[in-house]
Formats: sequence, structure tokens, C-alpha cells
Amino acid sequence: MTNHLISRIPAETMARVYQETLPKIQASVLTIGECCQTLQQAFDDSHNFHLDLELHHARYACDQEACDAIADRFKRAAWGALINKLGIRKLMSSKRAAELDAATCRQQRWRYRSDETQDDALPEITPETLYDVLAGMVSSADEFMHEAIHEEYDFWKPAETTPYKTNSDPFVLGRKVVKQWMVERGGANSRFSPVYANRRHLIALDNIFHRLDGQGVPEGYAGPLVDAINTCGADGQGETEFFRFRCFKNGNLHLWFKRLDLLEEFNTLAGRNRLPAAKTA
Repeated sequence: MTNHLISRIPAETMARVYQETLPKIQASVLTIGECCQTLQQAFDDSHNFHLDLELHHARYACDQEACDAIADRFKRAAWGALINKLGIRKLMSSKRAAELDAATCRQQRWRYRSDETQDDALPEITPETLYDVLAGMVSSADEFMHEAIHEEYDFWKPAETTPYKTNSDPFVLGRKVVKQWMVERGGANSRFSPVYANRRHLIALDNIFHRLDGQGVPEGYAGPLVDAINTCGADGQGETEFFRFRCFKNGNLHLWFKRLDLLEEFNTLAGRNRLPAAKTA
């Protein structure tokens, strides 16, 4: 699986170009800083004369501290791009995927192995590191799958106080589930789209059912279910290989599971150990 993911993009080339280019960028920043200092010395009597560097709406003084900050920002952005292309996020539970996204968007530590003991900051980008990260992900794939199933079971299973009759059993998912605050529309004539905060649960559920069917993770960034919701008509209805759905203006999503054999397997893996004695008899 590692080789399959690596072969989808020139990962080694990307890492090598990153390694070669970043020092040039840092050197250029220091050169700009030296030039600015020369100008500032020439305009010493003008207290309002000041030069710095603006990058993605952040301002940096052109010194070594700025070089380090820019390098960190570039590294996190580069990891974000690599993760998207390699499909790493799709192996994870929605919680782990959210943590990974946070780590690539701001300074935050990221554990890319479940059993790692080394420093867990974002690693440097090298061809060797890419293989190391992918190997760690693949070796943890079963653990990630287990986490994802339990997490999505807890998210999608009906609450005991649910007002919807289709969610009458609070211990298993039935063939239809109604979930609030899942979709939205930008205006009267606009299309439906998943609510951003809960889109990750749609992606994770889709990934789970693909993997339960032995297909592996689906192609694309979001997956067929999110894509189908984004492209459904004004009536909010659509379906994929594993799901049928209807979106409502109040934000509710009605979701039907088409493969009841996979739904039974999902319930067994996620909920059997949580059922009360009366339910397991």
C-alpha cells in the first residue's frame, strides 16, 4: 500500500525540490534584510522609514528569526499539500484528521505514528521521511479503522431523546438515520452543501463503508457522498453506491444505508460491546 500511494505522485521529487528551494528562499530573505538595513541607515533621520516583508497577510522583519518563521510556515503548507495528494487523511478517523489539519495550519504537534517515541513535531520533508510517515500510517491502518468506526458509530447513532421515529433504537444504526445540522444552503436558489463542521463525518463514514466492502479508500479529496450532496438538485435528493440521502432546508439530512450487510457489520464492530444485556440476549 505504501508503494501504491507513493507512486501516485512524484513524492521524492517534491521533497527534493523543497529541500533545495527553501534555503534559497531563506537566503533571499536575509539579502532583502541587508538591503533594507542599508536603506534605513541612509534614511536614519526619517523615523517613519521602515521596511519589512509581507507574506500571506503576515509581516516579517527580514532577519534570521523571520527566516525560521517563514520556513516553519512553508513546511506546514508543504506537508498539507503532500498529505492531500498521498491520501493519508482518508486512513484516519475524523478526529485524527482534524488534528492533522490543525497541525498543518498552525504550530501544533502531530503524532504520525501510534507507537512513536520520538519528538512528535512535524518532521522535516525528505524522501526518507515520506516513506517513514507512510509506513507508519499503513502499519496503523487497522487501528485507525477501529477508531473511525467507533467514532462514527457514536456520532451517527440516535440519541435516546431523538424525536425521529426512524432513530428509535439508541443502540444500533438502522437502515435510515436522521441527523440535524448536517447540510446548508447559501440562498433560496443555491445548492445544498455539507455543514463544514460535520463534513468530516460524512467523509469518514463513506471511507468506512468503502473499506468494509474491500474497496479501499475512494478517490478524490472528499469522496462520493460529499460530492453527491454538493451536486444534488433543488429537491436535495441523491445517492451513491452505499447511501441514499435527502437534504432539507432546516439542515437535516436523511440518510439511508443501501448495503444492509455492511451496516450489520458496522454495528457489530462498533456497538456489540456496548449493548445492554437485554439487547444481546
